[in-house]
Amino acid sequence: MKKLITVAVLIYNAEQYLNKCVDSIINQDYENLEIILIDDGSTDSSGRICDDYARKDERIKVFHQTNSGLCAGRNRVIENMQGDYLMFVDNDDWVEKNIVSFLYQKMKENDLDYAACTSIDHFENTNITERVTRGKDRIFNSKEGIEDFYHKKQFTFDAIQCKLYKKEIFENIRFKVGRRTDDTLTTPMLIDASNRLGYFDNALYHYLVRKNSMCREKYNNTSVGKVLAYLDNYEMVKNKYPESLKYLEHNIYAAAAEKLILIKLNKYEEKFADDYKLYKSLVKKYRPVISWNKKGIDLFYFANMIPGMLDLLLKLFGKTIAKSIGVDLCELKD
Repeated sequence: MKKLITVAVLIYNAEQYLNKCVDSIINQDYENLEIILIDDGSTDSSGRICDDYARKDERIKVFHQTNSGLCAGRNRVIENMQGDYLMFVDNDDWVEKNIVSFLYQKMKENDLDYAACTSIDHFENTNITERVTRGKDRIFNSKEGIEDFYHKKQFTFDAIQCKLYKKEIFENIRFKVGRRTDDTLTTPMLIDASNRLGYFDNALYHYLVRKNSMCREKYNNTSVGKVLAYLDNYEMVKNKYPESLKYLEHNIYAAAAEKLILIKLNKYEEKFADDYKLYKSLVKKYRPVISWNKKGIDLFYFANMIPGMLDLLLKLFGKTIAKSIGVDLCELKD
């Protein structure tokens, strides 16, 4: 008998997208599925839609909970799943009918702990689509995966979606509740817990780019999450993958520099004083001799060497500098 595979969807107020998402899962050509729908305190009809599906398909299990966030919902899936493998799908996305069978077959053929595919971005209310290309098919080990994750990001990426995992690699791993950018923290841990991994350049996942996701929220209390995620994995990388430490340190520097500029442009130095202090210390500690990967970081480096120069440059060319280093201008105050 084929292995039982769990496919999980975390749901919050997704009534207009949910049918397309769940239909794409129940119509998989791999039928031995456990489908877990977590209704995370939705205030629209999402919970009712989940219950309707459960009545029609015995493979579907629904959990209703007070709004607890994405990470808490993912942990609940891990703790209640019966499958030997696990896949996550976002509630406004959909998948090709062979995504489960394809990734499962690749895992069996290559003795993998997780297998990843690529995706197609669909920009909501437009006809614009974009295929995400991360390079050629690749079988790799945890050492190669950690280096790629923090350096070129060709065959690894921090999204939990687009991947099929063996259940056992989650044995000692949980998502950090309250952390918005938890994928940046958890993905390296999953790579570390794996012996063999695979990336396959087949676009089997469809990602809906919604307007409110294209324009992220302005700087808020959770914006520090990505920097903290890098710091949380620092000791693991230092002790087990020392050859990748320089890449991680650059990620810390670049992320802290971006957030520091964002705070300065929004004049949030007092409002987010602790974050501001943290970013300043990290920029000073991990300032590279030569930077790579992020455009504009060298300019930031030289500006910081002269007292008052950064403030002057931001005053004159703030949005241009922000754009050059990848800061979403939608995060800037009006």
